[in-house]
Amino acid sequence: MKYEYEDFYDNLSQADKNSICDSRGIPKKIAKSKKLFLKQFLTDKGVDEALESLDPLEYLGIFVIAHFNNDYKVDFFKKIYDYEPAAGFDATFNQRYKDLFKVVRKNLIRKGLLGFYHSRSDRSAKSKLEKSVFYVPFGIADKLSFPFQTKQLNEKSWKKHRKYLLEGIMHDFYQNIDSQAGIKDGDLYHNSNPFKSEYLISDWIDYWQDCIDAPDWVYFNSQKFYQILHFLGMLPDGSWLREKDFDRFLEILLYNNHNTGAIEKRKGGIISKILFQYSENDQVYYQATPNLLYNYNIEEPGSWHQKNEQALIINLENTAPHTLKEIAMISDFKISQNRLIATPSFIKMGRLKKADHEFKIISWLINNYPFYQEIFEEVKQQRGSELVHTNIKIAKIDDIRLKAILEKKFGDSSKVVFLDNNYIVFLSSLLSRIEKLLQQEGLSIKRV
Repeated sequence: MKYEYEDFYDNLSQADKNSICDSRGIPKKIAKSKKLFLKQFLTDKGVDEALESLDPLEYLGIFVIAHFNNDYKVDFFKKIYDYEPAAGFDATFNQRYKDLFKVVRKNLIRKGLLGFYHSRSDRSAKSKLEKSVFYVPFGIADKLSFPFQTKQLNEKSWKKHRKYLLEGIMHDFYQNIDSQAGIKDGDLYHNSNPFKSEYLISDWIDYWQDCIDAPDWVYFNSQKFYQILHFLGMLPDGSWLREKDFDRFLEILLYNNHNTGAIEKRKGGIISKILFQYSENDQVYYQATPNLLYNYNIEEPGSWHQKNEQALIINLENTAPHTLKEIAMISDFKISQNRLIATPSFIKMGRLKKADHEFKIISWLINNYPFYQEIFEEVKQQRGSELVHTNIKIAKIDDIRLKAILEKKFGDSSKVVFLDNNYIVFLSSLLSRIEKLLQQEGLSIKRV
């Protein structure tokens, strides 16, 4: 049993255990057995009834704790219960928040919806209450539905803004890829790294932070920005979130952000175009731009590509990052007459896992373009065959430090493969670069 659960049980009073049993329909006779009590507590038994007893803000708080791992302390619940500590800032943590803990224990812990444990790593905490970290057991987390009512909007009404949205995330990438510098050995590169849509999202989040009206000394936790996007990504397909509900979520998620509030972060997201705002019938709605870009008709003529008999001609100004990412998984690239050209790659298709075949763009390309389908069928025929490679080297890395250096240098490269038992396989053309790296680290090579 995990420490988090055992510590929770050990710090419950008998009254706490009895209340949890009443709320969740757990027989009280098993409350004296840690193993049996926790076994029932960690299921979804009685969860629906307990959740129905929560008010909307309490439900939202449970939802946030369940889905975002932020080591929540008791002060997280300030916004939920509109709690202002009676003691001043010079008071101890216990003096400031002991009354809030009583409310949390009564409304959430004793309903069997919330657990807590005492952190072993928080060395600055001076009391049990300050060390307490709250969590939602997984049996409860699986039962939680999206905490707000959402709105289905007509796709045609905002679809015309797609180019505007794409400019936000792709602008810097356009400038990089417009020259051959953005392509190396048929692979796309962005800021000297192999292209991944995640890198563009990271750049975009940096820009989001720059767009927030805040003093230069304010520190932003970038994890929060990813969590905001993740929350919007949890919206049902085609759904949008009302502004008042979005602001409520931001205030709960950013409960301890004294420097820039929810409204400033939302405004910064709009300026950076990573959040998209749409108005209809005097109501304002929000979605995350990456979600909007993912859900569009890939078969729309002239939307993001043209084709000839042997290649795919990509219109970058209309191509979403995730689309480019999937194309890159099965294609080599080149620039011709200021256009990005993609051709099917036998090697890259050979690396696809079975699950990758279900990816939206990959599946569509293979099913609709003969030159992709032909290579894919050839790969399928060769799968499982023994192949003789004449242009690779195999090395064993006995030095842990060197392995870490190589992973940092080549971890995102398709030209170095890290195998079990400290072996690597790499293209022969990389041998001189790897040897030079060894020499710089004062290590020697043993050839066999």
